[in-house]
Order: sequence, then structure tokens, then C-alpha cells
Amino acid sequence: RIERVDETVAQASSNFIAVRIMHDGEMSLFAAGRYLDRIALTIQPYRFIERFVVLDSQKIDTLLVIPL
Repeated sequence: RIERVDETVAQASSNFIAVRIMHDGEMSLFAAGRYLDRIALTIQPYRFIERFVVLDSQKIDTLLVIPL
């Protein structure tokens, strides 16, 4: 969902899930949550001002090297 805050900034929220597929084809939920973004509307193309990741998952792999 995207909402305009004012003429210069919009805010958005979007849900995500990441599923891990193992070598044997087994799938498991890796992470779930949502992004909370603030977007600058004064620059073309539009640019992120900030992004927060809110995790609903309680167990996260401690060796995670790929940003969510």
C-alpha cells in the first residue's frame, strides 16, 4: 500500500516471504515480514529515503549473508 504524506514524500508498506529450497527440493519458510518505506518524490526516478524490515519470523539463520 502506498500513501502520499505530502508533495515530497510517500510512504509504503509491503509484505514478503522468503522460502528456502534445499538441494533435495524440500522447501521451508526462511523469513516473513513486511517492509516499511519512505520514498522521496522530488527526485526522478523516485528514491528510497529509508527502509525498515519488520520480521514476523522468530527464527533467523545466524549465518545470513544476504540482506532481506
